[in-house]
Amino acid sequence: MCVYGAFPDKEALLWECIQSEIKREEEVIERLRLRMGSPLKFIIKLYSHSMRYFGSFHVSFFRDLRRYPRCHAELNRLIAILRMKYNETLGVCIRKGLCVSDCDTFMFSSFLCARITEIKEGIIIRKDSVQGISGFVIHMMLCGCCTPEGRRKLAE
Repeated sequence: MCVYGAFPDKEALLWECIQSEIKREEEVIERLRLRMGSPLKFIIKLYSHSMRYFGSFHVSFFRDLRRYPRCHAELNRLIAILRMKYNETLGVCIRKGLCVSDCDTFMFSSFLCARITEIKEGIIIRKDSVQGISGFVIHMMLCGCCTPEGRRKLAE
């Protein structure tokens, strides 16, 4: 029996695959959150993971997925989940005195997710430079929002 035999069409197969991936990614995110001792470290690890995850797909996957708007839109839901996690975690950092109170958590999380969206939309950079650029971006952005205590924790 071929894989398509269990689904009425390719879109149904893609939908189930994407649903499964999102569920798995939510579990990975939760494990990362529990494993990281600091919300600042969690943000760094989550961003690095997200860039690596979205960067692992061939650009043609996202291009081809546009033919299935419902499936393509579901990836936006995953990006929204990531934005929410960044936003929530930055709020924790502010409450713990690790980030300054006027840190614009919405702008910060939106900026991080913009790069992920660019990957999804086919705007790519060399795969071998993704992690270096991602690490630089997240560290610089966090340092700009951190209190002296937060910068000390980042340096640990």
